[in-house]
Amino acid sequence: MQILPLLFLSTFLVLGHCGCRGGYYETEEGDCEMCGKGNYCPANSTEPTPCPVGTYGPASTASIERYCYPCMGSYNNQTGAVRCTRCGLGNFCPHGAVNPTPCPIGSFGPSTSSKRCYPCGSGSYSNVTGASRCTDCPAGHYCESNSTEPIPCPTGSYSRHGRAGRCYTCSAGRYSSVTGATECTACPAGYYCENNSTEPTPCPEGMTSSPSSRSVRYCRDIRPVEGDCPAGTFKNDIEECEQCSTGHYCPEGSTERTPCPKGTYSSYSNAWKEEFCRECYAGYYGDEEGLASCKSCPAGSYCEAGSVEPTSCPDGHTSYPYSRSEDHCRPVS
Repeated sequence: MQILPLLFLSTFLVLGHCGCRGGYYETEEGDCEMCGKGNYCPANSTEPTPCPVGTYGPASTASIERYCYPCMGSYNNQTGAVRCTRCGLGNFCPHGAVNPTPCPIGSFGPSTSSKRCYPCGSGSYSNVTGASRCTDCPAGHYCESNSTEPIPCPTGSYSRHGRAGRCYTCSAGRYSSVTGATECTACPAGYYCENNSTEPTPCPEGMTSSPSSRSVRYCRDIRPVEGDCPAGTFKNDIEECEQCSTGHYCPEGSTERTPCPKGTYSSYSNAWKEEFCRECYAGYYGDEEGLASCKSCPAGSYCEAGSVEPTSCPDGHTSYPYSRSEDHCRPVS
């Protein structure tokens, strides 16, 4: 009856003790030490096993590789890591990433811990890899979702503002003969422009039309005028009386419009004398003839009433836009 215990004791004396339990490893001195973070130690280990790349080990007594957790929205390219490194803006790090991957063109990575990239939304684009945000589509162009470059609006269409996901067709009475237009042009007199026009269409021979005519139905027979045109109009090339336009005046008998002089403007479309050309208000200027409105005075300058061009503030001084006199110039802080 004493044979089995004696056999077990003799085996223990020959082979030593049964090793360290999981999560610990046996040192050369025969002690059991904790495995340590970034590692795992199965039962009977004699040294820690580092967690593989793409994972990290937050526990000090991990017993199996399963306790090396895969990086999520982060990466690790070294064995035995205690924590993963954040992926960084403009990159993405899928499950168990070893290195960050730059977001491809047409997408962006807005977070430092992105697990995937997001496509650029309608009205924006990205033409570089590793973008953390997409660029707004410029005016005159459109950008569909996931765009890598802005696309110019085709002829017959326009995009007035940036961030457009599509272009808008020119409405009847207007046209666009260029790509990348930010607005359509009014159809001139003697022509008509149907919806989505790329060029004005001339009225049939012997006929004319008013500006911004929308179809051939707006064309009419030319009616030449004998004698002088009344004040506020002028006789055009087809011998008809045409209304004077803003920024101009037309005395009786005019054969062309007379532009308002520099430093003035006129918002009237049927002015017949120069007195309708008003002096530009202080804070504005008029550097061209024939203005319908004056231009705002820029920062760093001032514009007194009737100014033809802005006057720069003295050296070392600046001003806000619309400044009306040198008194509004102030020292640069």
